[in-house]
Amino acid sequence: MHHPPVPWPAAATSGTVLRLTGLGRPHVLSRFLVAEPVHPHWFSVRAAHRDLEFEPPVSFDSGIAALSGQWP
Repeated sequence: MHHPPVPWPAAATSGTVLRLTGLGRPHVLSRFLVAEPVHPHWFSVRAAHRDLEFEPPVSFDSGIAALSGQWP
């Protein structure tokens, strides 16, 4: 697993310090919050189609085309 080089050790250190000192308050910089944006996310509408007969109003390809047209 790839971890961001600076935020990951900072998050791990802050979590350890808070745990060892017993401050018991939630810390803003957690290893989960650092790692979450760099992990790939895949979503499927198969269950919605199967259970609810849902059809997306915009196809994936046309959505990507419209989104990519927003940037130069």
